[in-house]
Amino acid sequence: MRRLFKTLIILLLACVAIVLSAGAVFEWYLKRNDYRLSSKQLATLNVEDDRRNFSLRVAIPKELLSALNTPGQFRLTYRVSDIPDSVKIAFAQATQKSSQESVFSMADPKTWPWNAGDALLDGLPRRRLKALAASASLYLVFYEHGGFGKSDDVAVFRLSGNGARAIWHSFLAPDVANPTDLRNAIRGQAYGDEHY
Repeated sequence: MRRLFKTLIILLLACVAIVLSAGAVFEWYLKRNDYRLSSKQLATLNVEDDRRNFSLRVAIPKELLSALNTPGQFRLTYRVSDIPDSVKIAFAQATQKSSQESVFSMADPKTWPWNAGDALLDGLPRRRLKALAASASLYLVFYEHGGFGKSDDVAVFRLSGNGARAIWHSFLAPDVANPTDLRNAIRGQAYGDEHY
């Protein structure tokens, strides 16, 4: 009986050693493949990870940088009804691919309800306006965007004739809602931008 007990213990220890070895080999294999993928990605992208986890930097339009140097040229308003139709159309076109929405929809500032989270309720917008800033050639829409993680964004449009064209989009700190704050966020690199 004692001999059988020793044999069972030895077999049990051998099984545990095999399972642990297999787990270690499998973990090494997964890490090796993750490293290969990361190396390929890093070779093709210029990624910054100092302030935010892996945010891709896109060039800010020079006309926006120039306009932000004189923020007094912008007129601030706070109603969705103040957004020109050309900007609403350009906004819907720019965000259609990412939001699966073909029509512009946004709630007025500080109104409720709106789709602030990832559980979408039909008929409610996923965005809520914070502020609008208009100059002769640019239109800035500061807004909150609901989803898995709520974000505070700005969308910038170039105005020309009767039309508008989306030229830049960025997520920002929650307190950025005017051209002066946007200029300071850009100077302090406290933004994360992306293509439409």
